[in-house]
Amino acid sequence: MGLISKFSIKKINIDKNLCVNCSICEKNCPTGSIDYKEGLVDNKTCIRCLSCISKCPKGAIGFKSLKKEEKFNPKRREFLTLTGALVLFDSFYALSKNLALKTAKKVKDIILPAGAGNIERFQNKCLNCNLCVNNCPEKIIAKANDNCPAVHIDYNRGSKYCKFDCKKCQEVCPSGAIQKTTFNKKQNTRIAMAVINENCVNCGICANNCPKGAIIKTNDKYTINALSCIGCNKCAALCPNGAIQIFSINEQKTI
Repeated sequence: MGLISKFSIKKINIDKNLCVNCSICEKNCPTGSIDYKEGLVDNKTCIRCLSCISKCPKGAIGFKSLKKEEKFNPKRREFLTLTGALVLFDSFYALSKNLALKTAKKVKDIILPAGAGNIERFQNKCLNCNLCVNNCPEKIIAKANDNCPAVHIDYNRGSKYCKFDCKKCQEVCPSGAIQKTTFNKKQNTRIAMAVINENCVNCGICANNCPKGAIIKTNDKYTINALSCIGCNKCAALCPNGAIQIFSINEQKTI
């Protein structure tokens, strides 16, 4: 839908002359695709539920053409239809392959919510509806963007770590891209891996706050037990010295 909307003549837009900045459209958008303050609609993530249009009291939002409409010409339409069909038939496979390669390159190092499995599975099932983004209590799940063309975890957002006793993203995902699991399985699913670097001053904050008890002290030095770490980033978020780094993994595993 995002690809189609990119080339669509008609898109959902806000008429700034009619808009009174009441924010009703933004509040009723389930995917967070509307920025009423700027008068913008992200048509790439919009799922066309039309809640914004039905709720707007001023009729300021709706499908509007961004191009000047031309007089109908049946012969021209027939020609364009046949030409378009041939072009699509010849180029679809190559386009799909190129997009897949570019996407795979960009998403190689991203972190996904627990239950996603791996990037290939996740992308095949994700509807890009952004319900996980809007419903994450910790606000660490980010929309797809130019740098990462898939919904993903961004530990620079919100609370900066995945809450141990939360699986809201699993509960709201309508497609199974983020599989519904028990709390026990979610709490034992590795989504990334933490590593302590040379900036560590042995303050012990990370060890005291690790929900898995994966950080231990041996020979007066804190280390991470790779068999227990799930990559929730709580240790890194609380570390005062930036001594912990989080790395992505290719496949989520239950430990």
